[in-house]
Amino acid sequence: MKVSEKDVSHIWLEGRFSRLRDEEGNDIEVVFGGRQAAGKGCDFQDAVLKINGIKCCGDVEIHVSSDLWKKHGHDRDHKYNNVILHVALWEKGGLPALLYRGINIPTVILGSAPAQFSLRRQGCPHAERLSCSELEDILRYCGLQRLSVKARGFMELISIQGPQQALYSDICRALGYSRNKVAMSRLAELMPFRMWQEMQGEGIGRKMAIAMGISGLLPSQANPRAIVPSDSMAEKLEREWEFHRHTGERIERYEWCFSGIRPANSPLRRVAALCCLMDGSADKWLQDERDLMENIPDRRAAYAFEAKLMLSGPVYWSCHYDFGRPLRRPQMLLGRGRTREITVNSILPFFLARAWFDGDEEMTRRVADFYCVYPPLPENEITRYMQNLLLPGGWQHINGGMQQGLLHIFHSYCQTRDCSRCPVFMRRRQVWGQRQAARYQSARL
Repeated sequence: MKVSEKDVSHIWLEGRFSRLRDEEGNDIEVVFGGRQAAGKGCDFQDAVLKINGIKCCGDVEIHVSSDLWKKHGHDRDHKYNNVILHVALWEKGGLPALLYRGINIPTVILGSAPAQFSLRRQGCPHAERLSCSELEDILRYCGLQRLSVKARGFMELISIQGPQQALYSDICRALGYSRNKVAMSRLAELMPFRMWQEMQGEGIGRKMAIAMGISGLLPSQANPRAIVPSDSMAEKLEREWEFHRHTGERIERYEWCFSGIRPANSPLRRVAALCCLMDGSADKWLQDERDLMENIPDRRAAYAFEAKLMLSGPVYWSCHYDFGRPLRRPQMLLGRGRTREITVNSILPFFLARAWFDGDEEMTRRVADFYCVYPPLPENEITRYMQNLLLPGGWQHINGGMQQGLLHIFHSYCQTRDCSRCPVFMRRRQVWGQRQAARYQSARL
């Protein structure tokens, strides 16, 4: 019977290995084999191992035979630089397994490893001892802890960059999604907030030409061998860019990630969304957001924020993902899901940091209240994993603040398997049982 890589992944997922040794004789204890990756790249993420007694966290790559690491080109692919263990069913040469940066990683051959095969528990045994209401209280508390951490980060940025540039930079990073965060952060540096202020009298077309040009995304900046369809929008932006005569630094096109990205989330649409956000009265946008926070009840404020941030955009970018390349159907430049993520991860932590700076206890309370009742955000790989881990039967009333609590628990405890310090394990019911205190305690630290 032919064995596939999927079969070996099941063996790794379900097997409890009493003792492992790599090809060089190092002792390897599997604390946690990792969670199955949803996208391209390694097979398991966030594994926790003890190699010769030293705790290591990272990714695991699975193959049927050991020679496939090199045959698949993983030693030449920087996306595999976080792999800490190569697992193969059979030894067939090709060792040692090297990372792109030249580091040797251990390889374990399962075919010769003593193991007891049984299904691993999918849920968290500590969560089983708590009621749903207790878990929800813990998630609210941990969500506010995550809000506090982000606000502290904003305090540092505000002291260095000023409030407007700090928030602008973080929103740019959020617009980059997971694969283009670095490039969008770079754009925020090369095209700072003050530059948008100086262009207030300019039309959206010129702003977009400058932003696309500095981003290196105009057709004239593409690979010379690339076939670029003739397009009136491209021609218009090219003329504006040539007239601007930008002499400063710009981003190279290769710095953007295009592969594995939905057309609607293409880098060009992200830059177009930024242009639309910055169009109009850039000087007033912080005051407008503060007015929404102060004057609208918590639950209604969420929809007011969304209405302000959601962008249908120019007709062209609602229907195209690149110059001359149409989408299958028109889509908003910035939809409800992304606006909610920007609000929870950027705008609310920013206003909490400003409230701390100003000593404004009323605004601190208001941000915490707003955060705790914020509507659910789009699920992602980690929130789905954590919901299945803590409550496999599903949640009845999870909201955006509680989802942030899931992320806080994952990144602070689950990712490194630090169960002894996890609030779910500690079950400090005297803290989390007092709901009102828990909702505001973190935000006021």
